[in-house]
Amino acid sequence: MPGMIERGWGRIVFISTSLDTMLRPSHVMYGMTKASGEAFVAALATSLSSAGVTANVLLPGGATATRMAADVGDPKALLPPEIMAAPVVWLASNASNNVSGRRIIASRWNTSLAADHAAQAASSPAAWAGAADTSIRPTSEWPDRG
Repeated sequence: MPGMIERGWGRIVFISTSLDTMLRPSHVMYGMTKASGEAFVAALATSLSSAGVTANVLLPGGATATRMAADVGDPKALLPPEIMAAPVVWLASNASNNVSGRRIIASRWNTSLAADHAAQAASSPAAWAGAADTSIRPTSEWPDRG
């Protein structure tokens, strides 16, 4: 990352998974690492906002025909791994210069749209920012609790 910051340009793309996979009892360790990775990307996006380095999350949007899903069921019902190609190429390009802190779902990427419109339609804030509650921060107006 220091090299990207020195150059004033760089891309971080964290490959993640769907929330329902993160929450599966049989995937506790996997889900935990993906959830913490997404939170890390959201924090990176904020801290790198003026450095020319973007940080985003990309996930397929469902079970994908990889070795991890070999015994999931009918392989024809799985997403093809190639579904990740268009969004990751766009995220790695200059066209995504102003996009950071986003969670892009490849299965929602519409290749018939211009890439920036496809990205907007397929994304939401990384680590579910804005979707969850935020902590209450003490202010000087808080009563003395001592």
